[in-house]
This record gives sequence, structure tokens and C-alpha cells, in this order.
Amino acid sequence: MLMSGLVPALVGAMLAIGSAQAQPSSFETFTVPTGSVPHDVAPAPDGTVWYTAQAKGAVGRLDPRGGKTNWVPLGEGSAPHGVIIGPDRAAWVTDGGQNALVRFDPRTERFEVLTLSRPHANVRQMMGRPGEVWLSESGTDHLLRYRPRTADARSN
Repeated sequence: MLMSGLVPALVGAMLAIGSAQAQPSSFETFTVPTGSVPHDVAPAPDGTVWYTAQAKGAVGRLDPRGGKTNWVPLGEGSAPHGVIIGPDRAAWVTDGGQNALVRFDPRTERFEVLTLSRPHANVRQMMGRPGEVWLSESGTDHLLRYRPRTADARSN
């Protein structure tokens, strides 16, 4: 019993001492629209930052120079998770709600939904490199490579 009360007291004391010695925060905070529930972020070469707005079924774009944000709704049932800026400078979004990989081209302001072939893929994370985008289907134990130029998708 004594230990159960002692440990939280010691941890609290250490946190208080650490807080008193901590340097001022260097984080800048940017407010996004209420209810966005931002999940992943991806800085773009043009200085903007893309983020997934999970609760809104959208991908958002923040311009940190002025704090302006805008959204692109991804479609009925969308539940976006991950976002990267691909080698083509488009925003690529994993969307578990649509069981899809979604590509949004900021130049044309059009998006393309690439539905995955396996149901309940639970697609979440992805990475890009020149000529390809990689993602994981945690619901099916697969990795997927998508080559935008050839429209060739292969699972391994």
C-alpha cells in the first residue's frame, strides 16, 4: 500500500522539477476547423501542409504562412488515415472507409479513388519514392506497391 502511493508522489515530484527547469516551448500551433480530428500530416515542397481530417472524411491543406486551411471531401463513407506527398507532388491518402488509395492533384483540383481489390484491407500507412507509392493493408497482411505511370499494382 505504501509503495502504491509513493510511486505516484515521486513521479509527480520529478515532473514538477523537470517542468520548472524546462525551456520555453518551440512549437507553433495552427488551428484547423473544429471537428477535423487531424491524423497524419505531410509537408509539401510549396510550404503548405496536408493533413487527413478523419472525422470529416476529407483531406485538409494548411498554409502556415497565413494559417488558412481548406478541405477536399473524399466521398461518402470516407475515413482517411495516412497522407503523403507523392513523387508527382499530389496528395496521396489512405482511406479505410472507402477501402481505397485516393490521389488528389492540387493543380487540377481533381481526385482519383483507386479501390483496393481485397475487402476490409484496413489500409493505413504509405510511403512514396520516384515512380511508386507503397502502402500496407493491415487487415489482410499485405503490402501493396502502386506505380502511377503504369497503373500497375502488385501485392507481396
